[in-house]
Amino acid sequence: TVMLVLLVVWLASGFFQVKTAESAAIQRFGKLVAVKQKGLGWRWPWPIETVTKVNTQNVNSSDYRSRVLTADINLVELHFAVQYRFSDPVKVLFRVRDPAATLKEVSESAIREIVGQSELDDVLVGATRPEVTRRSKELIQRTLDFYNTGITVTSVNLTDVQVPDPVVASQRDANKALADQERFIKEAQAYANGIVPVAQ
Repeated sequence: TVMLVLLVVWLASGFFQVKTAESAAIQRFGKLVAVKQKGLGWRWPWPIETVTKVNTQNVNSSDYRSRVLTADINLVELHFAVQYRFSDPVKVLFRVRDPAATLKEVSESAIREIVGQSELDDVLVGATRPEVTRRSKELIQRTLDFYNTGITVTSVNLTDVQVPDPVVASQRDANKALADQERFIKEAQAYANGIVPVAQ
């Protein structure tokens, strides 16, 4: 009788509830056997089968900081946020070892690439910043899809862009040198345009 009661209790422990926003992956001895959507479900109790639930509707947000060199050789410190959701529970659970770490590395790499192709004004000015974030979002999503992460990026926001204080003076000098270089080239071209016809 005791054994029968224990068996009933053990079998009853196999019932589980999946919420509307969730998907549940059922594993039998570690191997994926089914994916259950919302509603009441049953699986063989532990240690035969286990259930792992993933919220596929909730939008998560991660904040990152990164120092990036722009196309016009200016060092900027970026604070940006990536909003995302786990759209494919199977890929999230079984295709990548650490989804959060993967998202961090992909996001920081993408923002460095896009900002590295942009000039400082494009990153600082509010009117052009949306284009930078749009390209960053597209690159992050393409990379995540390539790695089969099951993560969908909903938005990327540059929340703060600063030029680090220790390099402000150096950048000002570098920009002045570039401006002087352009001025000298134009002056030399003007001089050449004036003297060559005379010499000829």
